[in-house]
Amino acid sequence: MSQPPTIRDANETDLKSILAIWNYEILNGTAIFDETSKTLEEITLWWRDRIENGFPVLVLEWEAKVVCYGTYGPFRPKSGYRITVEHSIYSHPESRGKGWGRLVMRELIRLAKEKKLENMIAVIDGSNYKSIRFHQKFGFIECGRMERIGIKFGKHLDIVFMQLQLRD
Repeated sequence: MSQPPTIRDANETDLKSILAIWNYEILNGTAIFDETSKTLEEITLWWRDRIENGFPVLVLEWEAKVVCYGTYGPFRPKSGYRITVEHSIYSHPESRGKGWGRLVMRELIRLAKEKKLENMIAVIDGSNYKSIRFHQKFGFIECGRMERIGIKFGKHLDIVFMQLQLRD
């Protein structure tokens, strides 16, 4: 019988695993609108910036492998938005559908509430109905849609904004 998964803060040794998950999505999916793979140096700088600014970068480890990561960071750079964060959760393609993202989302929401944040925002590819339903299960509501806002793989993409109010 396998051990239960562990969610913990990412450390520098996890960055290669995060990079592999991130680059897989860049090269194969539309959840990330980047079109060029990231380097380990770029991910390291991103991770350091998140940590230095008090934002979590979590990994879910299962059977000694990082199979999912999640984070949140600033929604917008202006100070008036400081009560709102935008989050991301990505799983290794072979680990999807196991509930790992759900566990990471619960922890991100808990941490955001602990920091007295008021809103969590998801920006989702408009055709990613699984992600939209996933967020709805946590109480996120659709609060905006923008059509043909991006392009990837030669196809125009819409985005859906979803919001979770964290205040009780």
